[in-house]
This record gives sequence, C-alpha cells and structure tokens, in this order.
Amino acid sequence: DALLGPGMNIHRHPLNGRNFEYFSEDPVLTGNMAAAICRGIAQSGPTATIKHFACNNQEINRIKHNAVVSERALRECYLKCFEEAAKNGDEVICILLSSSISGTCQCAHLAKNISEYDNIYIIDSLTATGGIQVITEYARRLVAEGLSAEAIVEKIEAMKNRVRLFAAFDTLEYLYKGGRLSKSSAAIGTLARVKPIISVSEAGTIDVIGKAIGRQKAISGILSNVEKYEIDPEFPIVTVYTYDAENCEKLEDKLAKNGINVDVRTSIGAVIGSHVGPGAYGVTYVSKN
Repeated sequence: DALLGPGMNIHRHPLNGRNFEYFSEDPVLTGNMAAAICRGIAQSGPTATIKHFACNNQEINRIKHNAVVSERALRECYLKCFEEAAKNGDEVICILLSSSISGTCQCAHLAKNISEYDNIYIIDSLTATGGIQVITEYARRLVAEGLSAEAIVEKIEAMKNRVRLFAAFDTLEYLYKGGRLSKSSAAIGTLARVKPIISVSEAGTIDVIGKAIGRQKAISGILSNVEKYEIDPEFPIVTVYTYDAENCEKLEDKLAKNGINVDVRTSIGAVIGSHVGPGAYGVTYVSKN
C-alpha cells in the first residue's frame, strides 16, 4: 500500500484549505517530523508519499493558479526534504501525479535543478490515484530485488504507458462545483441519470470516453473498455472508489463474473475525490501492450 502523506507544505497563508494536513510554519521542524513519520510508516510496510510539492498555498482554482515564488522562498521553505536527501547521500525516486493533471511534476523538476543534486529521479506517472499505486508497488518490488535507482526508473518508464484506468462518476454535482461542467449541463445530466465514463490516456490526460444512463450501464461500459486491453497478470488489479464502496463492489462483482479477479480495493484520496464526489468507482491495471 501507498499512503498519500505526510504533507510537507508549510503554513504560509491562514486561508489555505489544506493547512490541517501540514505540520507547522517552520520548514526544519516540518522536515524532521515528516522524516520521522516516513520511517514509522516504512517499518509497517506501506510506502509514504510526501506531498504537496507544488507551493500549494490555496485550494480555490489551484489547478490553474500560478504560484510566483522567489528562489529564496523555494530554498528555505520548500526544498528542505531534497536538501536533506542530498546531505545524507540518499537516492530519491519521486513518482508523481500526471503532469497533464497537476503542476507537481514541473515543480519537482524545478526543485531538483535548484538543489543541484543528481541522485533525484523524477517520474511523471502519466496517471493518477490507483494507477500511481500500481507503479509504486512495482517500484517497491524492484527495490526488494536489489536494483539500482537508475535501473528501477528505466523499468518504470518502460511500463507506465501500459497502466490503464477506467472509472465512472455517480454524481455531476462536484464537476459543476469544480468548474469542469456548466450548471445547466450538470442539471440536465442529473435528471437524465447520466454517468460519465472516464479514462486516463497514455498522455496522462483525463478523457471522457463515454456516457451511460444509470449505474449498470456505466459498469458495463467500464468492463467493455477493460476488455480492449489484455491484462498483464504480473501486476495487481486495483479498484478505486470514493466515500462509499457500494458502487465499487458492484463493479468488482461484474468483473469477477467475467473472469477478472481484483487484488486490491483502495480509496481515492481527498485531492481527486473532492473533484469527482462520492460514489465514484473504477479499476486500474497494467495491460500487456
């Protein structure tokens, strides 16, 4: 399992909606606390994923917001975890949310350049949520096999375009609230019981690939897309959901009836979950080609 945390941002603005996830105003204290939490998580087995390395100081319109930050602020406030890695001589592999969805990857590249430390490897996952979990678990397996960081990155880069993710939304309300759908379209879609079916493309973008009337047809739509890409049994099949797993359970039943057995069910994190709303569900896996 991979835990999306701890949060490494600092308290720079009292109105930042994510301050509750962060530790303090002091980057040194924050870095030490996050390091201790990562060590504790690792002792129990899961992987810790430090976030949000994107100068994330606001929630409203944060995907389109341009954070203008001086080099001094970046060094003194946001680069401590990278600088500590350099100081300890560690190798760091960062597997990040698709650059087509978030600015985190670009900010990480900027941070690496400023830190002037070569043993930081940044991977644009070109996927999200359960897809990142599949890639992270693969990386952990390669670490256990004793591969070097460079070899691990090479293997991940070779497989990441085979990660497939198909999902459906149970409500259009949160797409409207997030500015991704007009109020009239959301209202009409809700009355018609429209369930958008989405995928993450090989370019890392979130695309609407279909619309179904009702949950059963949406689940059938997900299954038909899964069947287009033969599943690679070397990797786990992961289902994802938000808030209530009922829809996800029905998807798993449908998959099982068609000979597809799910290995892991995982909850979608708050970042993506807040945009898709409760009742969303989907499946992610690695295809053979």
